[in-house]
Amino acid sequence: MNIDIEGYGTVEDPAPRGELTQLVANLSNALRAQNPHAQISMDAVGYPANGFWWTGYDWPKLAQLVDFLVVMMYNLLNVDACSRGNCSLQPRYSIYAQSALPAHAETVKQYKTRGVPPSKLVL
Repeated sequence: MNIDIEGYGTVEDPAPRGELTQLVANLSNALRAQNPHAQISMDAVGYPANGFWWTGYDWPKLAQLVDFLVVMMYNLLNVDACSRGNCSLQPRYSIYAQSALPAHAETVKQYKTRGVPPSKLVL
């Protein structure tokens, strides 16, 4: 099972992170009770990470609750415009695309700095 909950919490109000962590714990425990061989993953932010992506999620605890975190790394940089409702813009490819090797290395470094073992990350 893969859990994908995006945009949870804000920089100003990171309080829900405990509730999200508990939800993932409950879901993981229930699934593993039904199937001890189940694998559970959770989508996680890719580089560049900032704002609620770090404050709204307790990544070290979430990494303990799931088998691995699937880091969302994409080839496009301007996908944010569509998420804000302006989907008329054509996606641009960029030399700064998140799939570039330096971005992967920085992502692993960011998670490691925050207490997530690199072995828990799937890029």
